[in-house]
Amino acid sequence: EMEQILYSFSLQGYLNALNTVITFIKCLKFVRLNDNLNLLTKTLEICQQNIIGVLILFFLVVMGYTICGNTLFGHALWEWRDFGTSFVSLLRILLGDFDYPAMKQEAPALAAVFFWSYVILGLFMLLNFII
Repeated sequence: EMEQILYSFSLQGYLNALNTVITFIKCLKFVRLNDNLNLLTKTLEICQQNIIGVLILFFLVVMGYTICGNTLFGHALWEWRDFGTSFVSLLRILLGDFDYPAMKQEAPALAAVFFWSYVILGLFMLLNFII
């Protein structure tokens, strides 16, 4: 009984989040009414193929580092215990939230190579979105 209520509550939260995203996307059509804001949507339409290509490349790089991080640190560090948490840990590294001393304690030589190569490559790829 309680599990069904918990499941229904969680499902309602997910559907509300999805509804919020869909509503926001629908509101973007009203941006076209203003000439200044329409410039943004036109720019996004023109560079859509390039953005998709960079997103795919970024996703592939993060997936590779996810597997590597899970293999290196998954047996000892909670943040790297499975594929999903490894993925989130990598995104948190790019935001500046990481536990480098724990990684270094687990694999001293490889932690530096893993961490710095990911940070440099990831930040350059994120900068590619802006440029």
